Amino acid sequence: MTDGPVTDGPMTDVPVSDVPVTDVPVTDVPVTDVPVIDVPVTEAGATRAVHFYWRPGCPFCMMLRRGLAKIGIETIEHNIWDEPADAAVVRSYANGNETVPTVVIGDVGMVNPSASTVAAHLANFGVEP
Repeated sequence: MTDGPVTDGPMTDVPVSDVPVTDVPVTDVPVTDVPVIDVPVTEAGATRAVHFYWRPGCPFCMMLRRGLAKIGIETIEHNIWDEPADAAVVRSYANGNETVPTVVIGDVGMVNPSASTVAAHLANFGVEP
């Protein structure tokens, strides 16, 4: 393992704990520009439940988790590395990729949303944090 920053190339044999958060590549797309994708979900009665899909070591997941907690949004958490079915849900919203964080509310999935985007979607259901 090198002491240099993480590159945009494929990562091999780099433990997540060894990657400084400051060296994680960030896309040029602002979080507010991430599209909301409508995909049917078969889970009954889940229109207001906030399902938060994450994986250990994901700095974006940690940031969104803190943002949602700060504004009082409770979530049902799903670690995609623990449950293959949870990873499949994420792939269904992220064009076959396991991109986290992914938030699912009812039949709407949001890939890497901001906490304010999640709050705005909940406001459509009349739910205020």
